[in-house]
Amino acid sequence: MGVRGCVTGPLVLLHLPNCLPYFTLLLGALAAGCTVTLTNPVLTPTEIAHILQQTEPDIIFTQPGKAGEGVLHKAYELLRQEHAPGRTSPNVFTVDVAHYPADLPGPRTNSNSNSNSNSWTALLLPNQHPFTVPAMSAEEQAHRIAIILWSSGTTGKSKGVLLSHRALVAHPVSLGQGKEPQGGERWVGFAPFFHVFGLMNVLLFAPYIGALVFIQPKFDLRQYLSLITTEKITNLHIVPPIAVALAKSPLVDEHWCDLSSARTATCGGAPCGTEIIRAVHSRTGVVVTMGYGLSETGTVTSTPLASWDSVEPHLGASGQPVPGMEVRIRGEDGRALPPGSVGEILCRAPFTMSGYVHNAEATAGALDSEGFVHTGDLGYLDKDNWLFIVDRLKEVIKYKGFQVSPAELDAIIGGLPSVADVGTASTYSDEQGTELPLAYVVPRSPALQSLLRPPSAPATAASDPGLLALADEVRRTVEDKCAHYKWLRGGIVFCEAVPRSASGKIVRRNLGDVTGVHVRCYPKEGVRARL
Repeated sequence: MGVRGCVTGPLVLLHLPNCLPYFTLLLGALAAGCTVTLTNPVLTPTEIAHILQQTEPDIIFTQPGKAGEGVLHKAYELLRQEHAPGRTSPNVFTVDVAHYPADLPGPRTNSNSNSNSNSWTALLLPNQHPFTVPAMSAEEQAHRIAIILWSSGTTGKSKGVLLSHRALVAHPVSLGQGKEPQGGERWVGFAPFFHVFGLMNVLLFAPYIGALVFIQPKFDLRQYLSLITTEKITNLHIVPPIAVALAKSPLVDEHWCDLSSARTATCGGAPCGTEIIRAVHSRTGVVVTMGYGLSETGTVTSTPLASWDSVEPHLGASGQPVPGMEVRIRGEDGRALPPGSVGEILCRAPFTMSGYVHNAEATAGALDSEGFVHTGDLGYLDKDNWLFIVDRLKEVIKYKGFQVSPAELDAIIGGLPSVADVGTASTYSDEQGTELPLAYVVPRSPALQSLLRPPSAPATAASDPGLLALADEVRRTVEDKCAHYKWLRGGIVFCEAVPRSASGKIVRRNLGDVTGVHVRCYPKEGVRARL
């Protein structure tokens, strides 16, 4: 796979949404000595083709029909058209994620899902002696690749992240430090298993801690709230958009919705504004605890507290380093910075990545000689070792020499009840020779949202009193809470949706492609708007 010392087994690709067989297929393949790569099932054929070319899988598990087999067929057609080298005819097995039995003694159990000879259940061997997994030495665990995850691709094509068997063992041990398996934990498994958050914090951690997981293949807020209510879910695993829904959705106030069983919510994938966290607790009693991590690092920090009184003083922080994780803040000169100083966040742990698939340049740029992963995120550690994320190194807006954090503006604007979603980027002013902060805002009001859809004319919508009033509210809020150089001098674009990755992260590089109604907050500012 292009990383010195790393060894891979036969390559198995899981192209599936969350489903019960996912766990069986993943652990079964690992036990058989395979390397498993996990992919987002909603990727386009072009995106899947890139992954197929990088990994050349021997076996693929996917859904029957257009969503699975159809996408893979188109992806391989693209590779053939490009005369791409490598395997083009792997063994493909299907998984009927809508109909599968709870008991799987063999391939004859369910006529609905097992009638096809290429069903995954055809691989089950119920009459054989129990399989014994060969033992691995510590050196083998460190160098044998177990899983390949795919980075979110916010800076270009996705990169394959190599995780060793040691990483898969060390991660749940780290998260479970001080937590004795007790049973009684009940979770909803909607966080995608192909993503590091869902994989490490739900799929692989649940059996370690003794949790029962109710799988939700595709997120639906009403169904999610119903699951929490009827199954007495004890801890939630959410991303910021779900926190926003818990804070603002009218469904939470429905008579059938009861969230009293949920004590805490582990939130990851992207920053979440403190006002949203406060609103969730005030409305539901659920304590939202923040964590931070990447595909390349696993969980870097978590919040080791569970009561609101202990969590509230640390709002804004992303937690403290988990056991076994070293965090270093590096200045521009490469030296380690003291507490309170902002720099790039570097991480090292037994469960950080081994490198990237077939990308020596990217590996060298992300992993230094000491084994630290350079995250590309800016942040600082306070005197008590709480980590605060400032922003992405490459996403910071430079206004006349000042650094402006898009994430900070997102948190402030997103805390407004009248705002459903927001993503902040920059636009360039030729007149001023600088970047200007520009907010893409989704109104919460259905009436205002309707103005943003055809056939409404942009000119008409731009003069709508409701939109102008919302623009004024957003402008005044930023002015009240931010230094002058952070003000929205690029204006506000009211739009139907903010582009986000599967994990809930804002894909800022795509904000420039979002169309909408542009309202200037400061008419005298000269702007070259990319709308």
